[in-house]
Amino acid sequence: MKHWEDLFQKIIEFETDGSPNEEDLERYLRALLPICEVHKNKQPSMALFAEVLREAFEGEPTPPDPAWVKIESPPIMDLDISNIEDVANLELTEKAPDSPEQDFHFFKQVVEFQISDIRRMKIQGVDMREQIFGVESPTGHNWYNFHPHVNLLQGIKGYLEQFPPDPERPPVVRWKDLGDILEVGRIYE
Repeated sequence: MKHWEDLFQKIIEFETDGSPNEEDLERYLRALLPICEVHKNKQPSMALFAEVLREAFEGEPTPPDPAWVKIESPPIMDLDISNIEDVANLELTEKAPDSPEQDFHFFKQVVEFQISDIRRMKIQGVDMREQIFGVESPTGHNWYNFHPHVNLLQGIKGYLEQFPPDPERPPVVRWKDLGDILEVGRIYE
């Protein structure tokens, strides 16, 4: 696996290969976080992303951190996502983090924000399984994809719109990319 399309296909396989079908995005993200923490000092690759994303469907979720309730917005993205339909609540910067530690920190901030925001919606009684036209969270952020598979697939689709693949050259893969994919997956219809 060398390209984002390969990871996309692998996620599709997760749905059909007998993998557990976790339907709760919050639970999935809480399982993904500790799995990724174990690998945070490794150079990410498509194979590693496929491994951690697959493992999170079966992983034990970490308990929610009480400090997460203070998180009310996602970290600032450096993607030019102007052609993605709903970007009202995303902020952009011009420079991506330049160290592996910053890349992982960005990924972790995305996951913690998403867990926190989903928990707020659950407390308010929002039935996310019925939200086919999206929902605005209590913090004012839009959400369209609450199922882990759909979030990941839509995130990669939106990501590929911004970074069309070069078939001659595999992309450089960073933890930040996985954070971008999760965040784009939240808002990409």
